[in-house]
Amino acid sequence: MTRTLNIQIPLLQDYFAVKLRAFICTSLGSNRAVQHELERDISDKVTAQIIDKRCHHFRNASDVISYYKGYDLTLWDLSLPDSWSKFTDDNILHSQSQRAVSHKLRDKIEILLNTTSNEMWNQFNTVNVAFTNGMSEPTNAKNRLQTHLAKTLQEILQTEILIDSPKKALRDKECPLMVAQTRLDESTRRPNVELCRTTHTTEFGTVVGLGETCFAHFSSENHFLWNYSHSAVALTPSDKMLLLLLGIVVLHIAALVLLFVSTIVNAWTTGSTSSSDLWNNCSTTNRGYHCDLANTGVWIQAVQALMILSIIFSFISLFLFFCQLFTLQKGGRFFLTGVFQILASLFVMSGAVIYTVMSPEWVPDSEAFGWAYIMAWVAFPLALISGLIYVILRKRE
Repeated sequence: MTRTLNIQIPLLQDYFAVKLRAFICTSLGSNRAVQHELERDISDKVTAQIIDKRCHHFRNASDVISYYKGYDLTLWDLSLPDSWSKFTDDNILHSQSQRAVSHKLRDKIEILLNTTSNEMWNQFNTVNVAFTNGMSEPTNAKNRLQTHLAKTLQEILQTEILIDSPKKALRDKECPLMVAQTRLDESTRRPNVELCRTTHTTEFGTVVGLGETCFAHFSSENHFLWNYSHSAVALTPSDKMLLLLLGIVVLHIAALVLLFVSTIVNAWTTGSTSSSDLWNNCSTTNRGYHCDLANTGVWIQAVQALMILSIIFSFISLFLFFCQLFTLQKGGRFFLTGVFQILASLFVMSGAVIYTVMSPEWVPDSEAFGWAYIMAWVAFPLALISGLIYVILRKRE
């Protein structure tokens, strides 16, 4: 999943930092050169027109007429009517050709932006699939563990049933065994030479030893199965504490992600042709898609500050939790961590309330609240609940 997220960085650098920048720089340089030539030509023609008007008003009775020595006709060789007209036509043709090039360049840029947008959407879908698969992995692992646990318990039950069958058979033989032992004991009381070892006496001793060995073996197996079943099913206190801490961290990170996404995404209010967030107000018109800064007053700046503070305090709370996890003594409370997380929840609640009350002054009636606004409200209870859990939680070994 990390590799999937990192693909987006070289993607943006490739399209925007290399291709788009080269196209724009080339077009701007050519347009500036054409603009400079046209402005210079216009300025020269305006100056020439002013001089021609002044010469047109000269008469025999004018005061400013006089003789001028050293008049040189070679000064008029700089241009002829044909070259003068051709110079102006060349400037106009050059300007028209450059405008055509700019138009083609804008088309290329639009195609490039559309391609980049499609690639980003594809990457967005890929990241969503990766996140979905990542979230489903713990559930699948839990289901597999539960399946194996059920199979283990079933095998233990079958083994216990298998053990009970020989034990029942041995219990059924207890009475005949006691009769045989009583007979053998009475036979030991024979006097003198009558006390002799016969074949049935030797066989009976062997049977008795085998029975005692079987009883000892079944008792040890039963004790082992009982310990194994209890150790497989029950969780130790340290395991329960570890699962609780893992759940709290997941809840905290979920609230932090919701705060971050809701702050930066342009979807607090959405409409058919426009959308807005805490920073920009974007709309789509005949001229294209453009965004304006959200300079609507002090209240939007207050919402921006509260959302940023909520992210900072939530991050500090997560950092303090890991610090206290290794430094806090047994039985201590994560009080400082909980306070910062509760303050983060209060900040996001205040920002969302202010935006709810004041947004009608800025947002048109045709727009509705977007999913980023809803994420901010969802982050509030998550942050508050995790903060209260931190305050109540005590550290164990």
